[in-house]
Amino acid sequence: MNQSSSISVPQAGQNSKQSGHFLGVYIFRLHSGHRYILSHVFQGGEYVKPLPRVEEKWNFSPLCKEPIKILWIMMFESHMNPKINVLTIAKRIYSNRLVIASLGNVSCRETEKSIAITPSGIDYEDLTIDDIVTISYDGKVIEGAHAPSSETPMHALVYREREDINGVVHTHSLYASAFSVVNKEIPVDMVEVAAHVGGRVPVAPYRLPGTEELGREALSVLKERSACILQNHGVLAIGDTLEKAYKAAAIVEIAARIHILGSLIGTPSEIPIEDVQKLRAMYFK
Repeated sequence: MNQSSSISVPQAGQNSKQSGHFLGVYIFRLHSGHRYILSHVFQGGEYVKPLPRVEEKWNFSPLCKEPIKILWIMMFESHMNPKINVLTIAKRIYSNRLVIASLGNVSCRETEKSIAITPSGIDYEDLTIDDIVTISYDGKVIEGAHAPSSETPMHALVYREREDINGVVHTHSLYASAFSVVNKEIPVDMVEVAAHVGGRVPVAPYRLPGTEELGREALSVLKERSACILQNHGVLAIGDTLEKAYKAAAIVEIAARIHILGSLIGTPSEIPIEDVQKLRAMYFK
């Protein structure tokens, strides 16, 4: 490792608090097969600075057995800077193939006056903390070197209209997008859909991307749901935390895939409405 840094990568289970800092570690597996580590230092949950990049063969087995996906090793306080939350979820939707390149977007309520959001046109694979943009509730840039996501009008509208929402995830996942182009709801074939989405995944009518009108159509069907399909577009998920919004988006894609695969075998059976209501009462918040 680079000897210029006084902070070393901790072993699994080891206390990562060193000299008042918390260490976060990204692990990548590049197309070349070489592993790559990029570390950041946090203090009290706040981003401080990146450590020097280390590009060398490294034994990651103490941290994880098979570092194929992008992982976020939580070695610091759970209460993180909203920009770190956005970067973390952006990397996760990319690693789980809910998006490709720079498609889709992620945002998090930052303060009563600002939102942290992914930038426009930067691939998730290359995204860093410095690329995350801070915008106002009317979509104007407060801080950041890049233009915010092209879907900023939709994100900003959600936060203005829904004070209970603190995280928004928009994906272009494959199987859910298949439902979007045929304008069909995703049925409640799986208990997870009732528990974490709230019922059938509705379809918001098509509106031009990058417009506030798209957000209004989405909000109209999200009154009792945590996710919806955007017709001819993709998926929009919301939550009182960004983690919950991500979870809803991921479940929508899983549900779409299972329904399509199940339909190739036979006729999927939907969960009875009374059980959907019970599952909502038990889990859906």
